[in-house]
Amino acid sequence: MAEDETKKLVGATIGHIEILARLGGGGMGDVYRARDLRLGRQVAVKFLNARFCEDEKALERFRREARAVSSLNHPNICTLYDIGEFQGRPYIQMELLEGRSLRRLIEEGPLDAPLFFKLGEALSEALEAAHAKGIVHRDVKPENVFVTTQGHLKILDFGLAKSVTAVGQESSGTEAPTAADTNLTGRGATLGTVSYMSPQQVGGEDLDERTDVFSFGVVLYEMATGRRPFGGRTSGVVSAEILTKDPRRPSTLNPAVPAALDAIVMKALEKNPRDRYQSAGDLVRELRAARHETPSMAEGSFEPRVSKAAPRSSAPDQGTIRAVIVDDEALARQVLREYLADDPDVQIVAECSNGFEAVKVIGETKPDLVFLDIQMPKLTGFEVLELIGDLPAVIFCTAYDEFAIRAFEVNAVDYLLKPFSPERLAEAMVKARRDLDKTAAFSVSRLLAAARPSGAELTRVLVNEADRARVIPVDEIDYFEKQGDAVRLRVGRESFDKETSIEKIEDRIDREKFVRVDEGVLINVDRLLRIDENADGTFTAVMTGGESLVLSPEAQRNLRATL
Repeated sequence: MAEDETKKLVGATIGHIEILARLGGGGMGDVYRARDLRLGRQVAVKFLNARFCEDEKALERFRREARAVSSLNHPNICTLYDIGEFQGRPYIQMELLEGRSLRRLIEEGPLDAPLFFKLGEALSEALEAAHAKGIVHRDVKPENVFVTTQGHLKILDFGLAKSVTAVGQESSGTEAPTAADTNLTGRGATLGTVSYMSPQQVGGEDLDERTDVFSFGVVLYEMATGRRPFGGRTSGVVSAEILTKDPRRPSTLNPAVPAALDAIVMKALEKNPRDRYQSAGDLVRELRAARHETPSMAEGSFEPRVSKAAPRSSAPDQGTIRAVIVDDEALARQVLREYLADDPDVQIVAECSNGFEAVKVIGETKPDLVFLDIQMPKLTGFEVLELIGDLPAVIFCTAYDEFAIRAFEVNAVDYLLKPFSPERLAEAMVKARRDLDKTAAFSVSRLLAAARPSGAELTRVLVNEADRARVIPVDEIDYFEKQGDAVRLRVGRESFDKETSIEKIEDRIDREKFVRVDEGVLINVDRLLRIDENADGTFTAVMTGGESLVLSPEAQRNLRATL
């Protein structure tokens, strides 16, 4: 159904707007890239999903978003150009944004200090501008915050916004969404929204701008720690935590978070709105003051924690083992640090609380030994190894993982099952010294081959982009293309090279979704929009993201045969 709707819209002209390609969509709407033929600029057009066009609640949410955004004019709020209807589907025409959501950034780990304050201040300024117009967003979350390729923040999706006449008084209109009421959030969106609701929103109480302050506090918490303050498997569990549980201070999850920021986040998350910041303006002023007081701004990062006793630039004595600790649990890092303090030959050069930071730090510090947790969220220990390449020595730290044991049997120095004793760590260090004396590189490729479960399907691809790691879901890849000894991934208008073979990719890919059309190309048929014939006898595969790939007649036949 979605593919049929896309085919109807792509190529259509609505007044002076030509629809070019589908960019993506969610539960309620689909967004398309378009060209304004009159002004010569590209724009985004958001259509209400066809299946909701008879749904009065969905229509009201769509109209509400248009009304809210049209009344706002702020550099950190996505600009609305026009509204209308085409073939029975309402649409909003707005500025086209290139970049990625705040959610994608957080998935890579806690933000570095300059980016944290830059985005935090911009988001609070956007909310302050909306509140000044009497508009409460009510759905502030990382998915609704966009960061452009130039680093500018834009807040999106005012579909749940509501007008308020004064603090504590709402204008007449629809009821406030509650945890039990999906209301205008759309099917499947409840849990994601509930995680960012204020206690008053969960309880269905009257709302004012302070509900956005609480939601913003949840977002700040995630930006600083990479985790949500309230969690659970169901919306009921999450709601109960929001109503009754005080979250841990961010610094307990990320010890490098300064005390001033700890205090700001915790005040924004106060249960009673009277104890919270009374406005987004108050919050932005506090963030600015904290930025000026944060020592880590000079270093450019809250993380990783680099030992003051062992700066990266220091030259260790001969025989000293330079080590990096990678573990998402602060207590586990502390235990290792305390145990290793008794070993005069070990110098801890850095500690990392997530895999993304580990990739960056290990590349910069070039340690002799890495203590690596396997079962970390977002990026596992094995994925860290895949991104950094060969190392002299690795000791795995895990609660229990049969694949870690298999990997150790192949090439790792040792593994430590948590909780472990100082004596067990001492045994592992004896093995580490022995292996380091051999000077042979630790083979990541052999370890991964042993550790990966047989037949495990590839669901995401890890690539190095500039100075950071990038995780790309396989579903978002248009095609894989052989490039010498590497493979190029095409994701919309972006491309990434990975050192692997097309054969290895094909062995682990979903064969029903990705089709090998010739010797060096695997195409994602779910992202194929159409196949055009060219004047020279070749063909062009046009993808839903607007990109295209030239095919030989044989490749075209192979592709069509699978459709």
